[in-house]
Amino acid sequence: MNEQLLAYEVLRIINSKPLFWEDHYLRMNKTVFNICGQNIDQNSFKIALKQKIQTENLVIGNLKIVINILNNRPDENFEVFVIPHRYPTEDEYRCGVKTLSFYYERENPENKIWKQDIRDVVDSLIKEKNVYEVLYLDNNNCFTEGSRSNLFFIKDNKLYSAPENKILHGVTRKYIIKIASATGIEVVHEDIPLSKISKFDSAFISGTSPKILPLSFIDDIEFNVENATLRKLMSEFDLLLDNYLKNLVF
Repeated sequence: MNEQLLAYEVLRIINSKPLFWEDHYLRMNKTVFNICGQNIDQNSFKIALKQKIQTENLVIGNLKIVINILNNRPDENFEVFVIPHRYPTEDEYRCGVKTLSFYYERENPENKIWKQDIRDVVDSLIKEKNVYEVLYLDNNNCFTEGSRSNLFFIKDNKLYSAPENKILHGVTRKYIIKIASATGIEVVHEDIPLSKISKFDSAFISGTSPKILPLSFIDDIEFNVENATLRKLMSEFDLLLDNYLKNLVF
């Protein structure tokens, strides 16, 4: 029986440059190695992205890069697609967005593998309930991550996130933690039960498209979108992003 998996990454293109492309390569390589014990070629990954950007004359947008793994063997070729994107509006960054909790626990959360069935369910739910994102709850009623994002809470100038073995290690999330460390914001990794989220001051999601996006609501629980720690992280991340792009030769 043939077993097929699709390892993938989604990269944001700004001024025809792929944001944090090296980190996306490393995460895809980790996924492939975890599954079949093989590495993928960094230069081939870069060339595939570069060719698609040039062919499509892409200035702003998202690219999805895929590698097919069949019977524990990765294909030698990458497939790259321009995919629809939906970046938050200025109002959403200012006022926050509504989200919904949803029971779903991913197998091997550190591997970024495409699952069309759950994607269809989540997209339908987002449309039906008119929310920006769906946030996953595990079997213990604790939050892990979003369907396309990582999830953070804030209390007393501390960041709270699910244990690292329960989530996908997002690229944006990685830089948020670096910024927090550099600016004296403590990061706490612990289980966050649904029943306890009202004790937090603020909450936000992070990801390729949203960057750092405040949450106004999770279900019917409201959060402060003007929290100083949150706004500081948003400002510092935008500076980091601008500096990265300024110095990137691709």
